[in-house]
Amino acid sequence: EVERTSNRIRAGVAWFPPTHLEKFLKLKQQFPALEFDTKKIPDVSPLEHVTSDDAPVFLAHGDKDELVPVGESEAIVEKFKAANVEHDLLVIPGAGHAFVGDDMKKVMEGTLGWFDKYLK
Repeated sequence: EVERTSNRIRAGVAWFPPTHLEKFLKLKQQFPALEFDTKKIPDVSPLEHVTSDDAPVFLAHGDKDELVPVGESEAIVEKFKAANVEHDLLVIPGAGHAFVGDDMKKVMEGTLGWFDKYLK
């Protein structure tokens, strides 16, 4: 007999996530993962797949991120709110598309705290 468990995640964390991939197709040269049929954008964009049974999600984003603007996290937060998905968004003032020093410490504390809250 095989013991089966769910393959659904119980908690998620995303740092500076692109949530609607159409905006990022111009970066295909830098990021080969963006090399896909553009008809599949709705299938691969997280913004299009938020449902009320999603796992709780912690997001961290710098408000000066020029590669993936903070609006990407803010957009999915609105979807989480509408679907009553537990979430938290930590915006780091002045941070770009990387976290260093005290900013990284804040993000790691938030990340580990999130996992402690939902996985312990």
